[in-house]
Amino acid sequence: MNRTALFIFALALAAATTACAQESTEQDVVKEAADLAEEPADAVPALADSAQDDASPESSPIMSEPLDGSSIEAFKASLAKVEKQGTGAEYRSLKGSVSHLLTYDLKHRGDLAGFYATLDGKTPAEIIKMAGR
Repeated sequence: MNRTALFIFALALAAATTACAQESTEQDVVKEAADLAEEPADAVPALADSAQDDASPESSPIMSEPLDGSSIEAFKASLAKVEKQGTGAEYRSLKGSVSHLLTYDLKHRGDLAGFYATLDGKTPAEIIKMAGR
């Protein structure tokens, strides 16, 4: 396991051990973080390549379309749309950025729907920029 994957796993583990008050919601967040941590290690370098003010002319059109964060299901459907219509690197960059933001979002710890609501209406390119990747 490389350092990046180990770091992401450690963050997911830390999130799992610090959130006991809202067990069922916390389990969803931990599962989401673990799912994101399973992304290939090459996702992290792709984030640096993709972080721009706006989607570049070479990026897929989907990178300029707003995501639906009105519910957990709607956000996951938006991610699936990016996966289907974007490139693999774009999708990995977005997933890595969402994982990064989820890890460091203390306001919505245990509230996945609330976290996704903060991303509602933002484009994949904006989310990647928000993550500072």
